[in-house]
Amino acid sequence: LVYGSGTSTEEHAIIDFCSIYDNTNMGIFINDADNPNVSVLYTALYGNGSDGIYCQLTSPEISHCTVAHNALDGIELNNATGSKLSYNIIASNGGYGLKCVSTTPDHSYNDVWDNTAGDYSGCTAGFGDTSEDPIFCDGPGGDVSVHASSPTLAGGLGALGVGCPEGPQN
Repeated sequence: LVYGSGTSTEEHAIIDFCSIYDNTNMGIFINDADNPNVSVLYTALYGNGSDGIYCQLTSPEISHCTVAHNALDGIELNNATGSKLSYNIIASNGGYGLKCVSTTPDHSYNDVWDNTAGDYSGCTAGFGDTSEDPIFCDGPGGDVSVHASSPTLAGGLGALGVGCPEGPQN
């Protein structure tokens, strides 16, 4: 787990190949108009006490991530002009899957499914977006890898790939 009270960078910040889970608040909080670019790649964010990813006043690239089973929104973009989201699984979050406030992200080829408040707020499905059960191995138990029959595998979505070839536990 990574904990920080705030870090600023003049370089391109990259968060990749991480598992960020069980935080009492947000999984990732990005709030800095002065940070040039932030990329979140091949990262699983699950079981966090608030949003999986919250971005304000930044232009993040979020790609090949699994954002699931967080208490509030999967991803919230607030005044995040120029945001790009692709090849993500955004599922089973307690709020919206993708919440857009005063921004229109460039998003495509995401699986946005079964989020409690709805899959989208303030924006609509992007090109190639789907809404299918990703078939997590044991999402409520913290295993957000997918079953070998998951529809997300054909498109290369998500961060973790196959984790339970013999069948999901939920």
